[in-house]
Amino acid sequence: MNRQKEKKRHFSLIELMVCVAILSIAAAISIPRYMQHVFAQRHEECQQQLRALHTAEQTYFQEHGRYTADLKALGWMPPAKPHYLYGFRNGAKGQVRTSLNPVVLCPSTSPDCFVTDLMVHADQNPLKISDLPESGVVDTAGFVAACVGNIDSDAELDRMRIDQSGAISQVTSDLD
Repeated sequence: MNRQKEKKRHFSLIELMVCVAILSIAAAISIPRYMQHVFAQRHEECQQQLRALHTAEQTYFQEHGRYTADLKALGWMPPAKPHYLYGFRNGAKGQVRTSLNPVVLCPSTSPDCFVTDLMVHADQNPLKISDLPESGVVDTAGFVAACVGNIDSDAELDRMRIDQSGAISQVTSDLD
């Protein structure tokens, strides 16, 4: 029986290096675009939640004739693992005025029960009420709800606000 030897062909080092170079170029182009898309989605989270908070405030106003800084009274909660801290800088003593408050978010007695690794400064310190824009206030005639987050792990914080008319404005942007 004659067996013909099959000639085995292997990739040369040059061919492998060309493939690696092509993959590197593709990654260099696509990874930054993907990260921008992820950051834009996080940014959109804040806008959606501010709209939901606006709706809750308008409903509360229709029922009580005034606005409130008390998120518990509004019955509003952010998504399960938010990237942003939501709320108001002012409010009556004892009111649940930020989404960081455990009374609203979880049944734990620990005050830090909802501080996640997503709600932090670049130095990994948790976001707090003083990080919200100073314009995040409530009185009987109107409100400005706000959110703050660090969506790309740099020193700049992303801050937005919404008022009783539903107008959303950017205070500082973390997308630059």
